[in-house]
Amino acid sequence: DLSRTDGNVSVANLGRGDLVYKGDRNKWIKFAYSVLAHTAQRYSNKSTYDPAKVIEYCDKSLASNDDNFSVPHAGTNSLDGNFFGPLRGNLNNFRPTVFFLNLLNGTVFNGVTDPRLPLMLTASADGTFRGVIPTKGDPVTSNTDPKRMPNLWGANPSATVSTLAGKYFFTNNAVHPLVTYSEIQFIKAEAAFIKGDKALAYDAFKKGIIGHMDLAKVPAAARDAYMASAAVPQTSDALKLSDIMLQKYIACWVIGSLETWADMRRYNYSSDVYTGFTPPPALYIDNGGKLAY
Repeated sequence: DLSRTDGNVSVANLGRGDLVYKGDRNKWIKFAYSVLAHTAQRYSNKSTYDPAKVIEYCDKSLASNDDNFSVPHAGTNSLDGNFFGPLRGNLNNFRPTVFFLNLLNGTVFNGVTDPRLPLMLTASADGTFRGVIPTKGDPVTSNTDPKRMPNLWGANPSATVSTLAGKYFFTNNAVHPLVTYSEIQFIKAEAAFIKGDKALAYDAFKKGIIGHMDLAKVPAAARDAYMASAAVPQTSDALKLSDIMLQKYIACWVIGSLETWADMRRYNYSSDVYTGFTPPPALYIDNGGKLAY
């Protein structure tokens, strides 16, 4: 329908009420292919899975951050404010996990601190970045008494995700990204990796990291230094599936949490894929004490 040439698909018609693409049919077509790419990749564990089709959809999808599907907000009050902003109050009590923090502070990626760390997270009162263990809270790293570890709150607990000042996509007037270019590149990278085309996977993998760093407003020099560091495999042969999925986890953190969940359940929450991940010590009793699928 978006490709019709009978005059019934015009910018004037399509643009009415279109806050995202302003009636640009080419960007809507790219968005439609992003939906197809997501859907096709969901079947990676099925015999009908076709990585080549996923790659085709990705290539027809978002071509840069300019194509991102991002819903704008005025941010003047709770009615027109960003869902993730302080005015809405939806994330006021949420804190980053130790698992996510370790993806940025060098614990997982060979001691390299990610330049996105201070742009995405807020440090504790003493200037240290901390995360929580789900169902446990902040580990008290300064307490050496094993009887009191680790389920106490420290003197400087982890800062909340959505602070009053706000940063990243946690400000009142920030856009709400539903699909991003970097996300599509990581889908392509995973599909190519499964297909056995590591050169294509590596190219998409690098584009995914760069795309998200640009989205997070990382300075170019810091971005390029990270790309040349030990945090990023420097050849296609060195690329691992975990590299792709962990970088996608960073890029989809909070704003693409449903995509992250779909990914993690496809891989059965494996710590071989999600390096450093362990399930929460206590799982929801109404789900039978089991991981969510």
